[in-house]
Amino acid sequence: MGRVCGGRRLRRCASTTFLLCLVAFVLGSMAVNVIKWRHTSTSSAYSSSAADCRETDPNMKKVLQHRVALLKEEIDLRETVARESLKRTEAAIEMSIKTSARFQNEAAKCRICVETCEEGRERAEAELVKERRLTRLWEKRARKQGWTNNSIYVQG
Repeated sequence: MGRVCGGRRLRRCASTTFLLCLVAFVLGSMAVNVIKWRHTSTSSAYSSSAADCRETDPNMKKVLQHRVALLKEEIDLRETVARESLKRTEAAIEMSIKTSARFQNEAAKCRICVETCEEGRERAEAELVKERRLTRLWEKRARKQGWTNNSIYVQG
């Protein structure tokens, strides 16, 4: 179970890192877009002053807030999808473990039956050897007393 918890922590850490990188990338690209927009909206080619940097454009602020909201929603959806996928995977693993245990139990039963059968076969083989020795002994005694294979059997 320790490995599963470690795996969960690793997945959580990896997904958090990925999401932070994604947010940084999107915010960085938005900042580049803002700079380009401000650059093209000024009358001269590059006459931006410190006062221009402090200004906040309400439209740009709304656009940025909307984009951040969309990103948050997308991140939430991806987390939901990841959680559902993880649940399905864990359920499949649990089912596999149960099935494996069931097959291992069946295999153990089968091994026991095979061992029992093998022991019975060995006992029967030993009994057959004893019976053949006894048969040879009786046949030898019968031949000494004059018995031959052409003897007539009495039908009853």
